[in-house]
Amino acid sequence: MEVKDYSIEKVFDLISDLKNLESINEVNPSNLVKAMQFLTYQEDEDNFKQVVDEYVALAERTIEKSDVKENPRGFLEYLCAGVDRSFTMVGYSAYLGKKVEPGQFQSFFRNLYGTHF
Repeated sequence: MEVKDYSIEKVFDLISDLKNLESINEVNPSNLVKAMQFLTYQEDEDNFKQVVDEYVALAERTIEKSDVKENPRGFLEYLCAGVDRSFTMVGYSAYLGKKVEPGQFQSFFRNLYGTHF
């Protein structure tokens, strides 16, 4: 699979942005997800880790207190699950006390970082 209109150059731009942003609120979640998806389909573990690690570092240095700061990897895994199975399904399953089976995107994340969500 591929992520339409996405490239490794855009991933590098995102990584650079994550290093220089002053607020987690400045991160475009769509770009974050597209970068992580692109790297998953490319099976590019090194750059995937760099995106995740830079996002986590940004969260830790810019957020006073929030759920994202307490568990930024959990938030990223939630994004992966939502893309794999739809956010509605993930939310409804959680409401029912169930977990959905991880798809390709969430599985790639878990292989690198374990379970955080």
